Amino acid sequence: MKRIGILETGHNSDDLAARFGQFSDAFGRWLTAHTQEFPFVLDVFRVEDGELPAHPGVCDGYIITGSAAGVYDDHAWLEPARCFIRDAMAAERKLVGVCFGHQLIADALGGRVVKSHKGWGLGRHTYRVHATAPWMDPSLEALSLLACHQDQVVALPPGARVLASSEFCEFAMLAIGEHVITVQAHPEFTPDYAGSLYASRRERFGPEVTERSLATLGDPTHAQDFARWVLRFFYYDAFSERPSMLETEPTAGAERLT
Repeated sequence: MKRIGILETGHNSDDLAARFGQFSDAFGRWLTAHTQEFPFVLDVFRVEDGELPAHPGVCDGYIITGSAAGVYDDHAWLEPARCFIRDAMAAERKLVGVCFGHQLIADALGGRVVKSHKGWGLGRHTYRVHATAPWMDPSLEALSLLACHQDQVVALPPGARVLASSEFCEFAMLAIGEHVITVQAHPEFTPDYAGSLYASRRERFGPEVTERSLATLGDPTHAQDFARWVLRFFYYDAFSERPSMLETEPTAGAERLT
């Protein structure tokens, strides 16, 4: 059984929390369907409140959640979180970054994140899959997930490989070495939660973007396929086949201004 730490870097508003719980609850529900095949227990660390594991070995791996914060903000908890990411990388602990977690890992390891002039990425987004790995089962040519972000990674950290991208989000899913994967979208989002979140921030997102995004929530996603990818990723060192990233096309680490 794997012990997975949820590094909770944000929280729901009181209204959303009353209906859906906190971010860690969403991740627990999202992964639950696969517990029989990939048993795990979750430990929650409220990073926003200054809580981090004493050392990377506390858990077998970690998932870093979304957040309303930006990596460029001046929050006291951000630098300790970056240090923990670097320590976990050095200790070869598995890391999975989701949305803000994707951005924070890229930033901590030498990439660059900005507020994109492309605006908000909301609703169902589809990304072309560029690479395969043993834990990416089932194999997909395209990956559809719900999203909620304005910031984007625009320069890759050293050693990063692009696993999936779209015209809107060029660096949508990354692998860094054999122990880190990140995704800009929110695979843990359900349509009900996403709809409530978008509606609650209609003024911030703008009515046109909000309505267009709400209209996509009935379309199917690969959220459960991605949940299986993540749990296989945490377990893949137990497989007989060693992981091997097989890139189908080269990706450059040069900065892309968006």
